[in-house]
Amino acid sequence: MTLAITKDYPQLPLAAVDGMLSIGSSLAASPVPLRLDQLSGGRGSVALRPIRRIKTLTELTATLGRRVAAAGLLRSAWRCNPHVTLLYRPGEAFTRAIDPICWTATDIVLIHSIVGAHQHIELGRWPLVERQGSFDF
Repeated sequence: MTLAITKDYPQLPLAAVDGMLSIGSSLAASPVPLRLDQLSGGRGSVALRPIRRIKTLTELTATLGRRVAAAGLLRSAWRCNPHVTLLYRPGEAFTRAIDPICWTATDIVLIHSIVGAHQHIELGRWPLVERQGSFDF
């Protein structure tokens, strides 16, 4: 699920990678329950999205966005709209509800997406750890 995007670079800048790795290491968040129940297409892609706002996801993306922006790495004029891209294609815009696809996100992953190649390389991974203690007896 895309939560933040940097600007595009002709070559991977090591300073930007170091900055993003530092941001990832500094995040402290609980696992996020996700429910994707909308299929939408337009502007070259088809994606799964949540119909309703997911509070824990909104909080995580806001924190991440602030930190990436403060580091000067957030793509200009980009606004987080959590989604999972399924495919790229030209075509008419559409939106339709679907049977929900649900899971719990347990990691934040830094991905280097090679522009135009549809190739993705994992650069870092951090677990989302439950912060609330259990009261089971």
